[in-house]
Amino acid sequence: MIDVICHADEVQRFQDTLHIIINNGSDLEVNLKARGVGSTLYCKQGLDKIDFGTEYTYKNIPKQFFLENRGRKQMRIEWQRQTKKVSKKPTDAAKDTVAKANATGGLAGISEKVEEELQFVYTVVPEKVTLNPKMGIMIEFRANSQKVGTIEEQWICSVQIGAERKPKPVFNSKVYGKFITPSLSFNNIEKA
Repeated sequence: MIDVICHADEVQRFQDTLHIIINNGSDLEVNLKARGVGSTLYCKQGLDKIDFGTEYTYKNIPKQFFLENRGRKQMRIEWQRQTKKVSKKPTDAAKDTVAKANATGGLAGISEKVEEELQFVYTVVPEKVTLNPKMGIMIEFRANSQKVGTIEEQWICSVQIGAERKPKPVFNSKVYGKFITPSLSFNNIEKA
């Protein structure tokens, strides 16, 4: 029994011949076939979950990752945010506040529909890049939140290899972090 292990450096079919030389006997040739699966885009750190931990609001926080093209062909990499902007319906309290302000003339011209949009917190730099074979690049996830609380976004990394027209998703990353407001308190100053 002979174990033959193939480390494919491309997602394609491979064919080769294994020559077995036997002393005092006839030599053998064995046809080998293999197929590369998965993706040749590699990152040593896992990109399934990217945790920024607990950080302060209004602060730029970077996290860097090294991506490698371990294949034989050029690849185009693109990161896309899957989290969509949502608008929240106004609460009854918000409607009452707008109605009172309009009655007193304080907020004239403001419509009754008060919407709050989700602000995106995370970005990827660069969002699009082309990697040549056997090359790598440092990408950076950046966080900056103006809101307090746990914030989560979903990002997908898609790759087009060679002359392919349709990108294939490689990484589906859940990016999250908890953001808190820094607080400052003064001690009582005693006069001497």
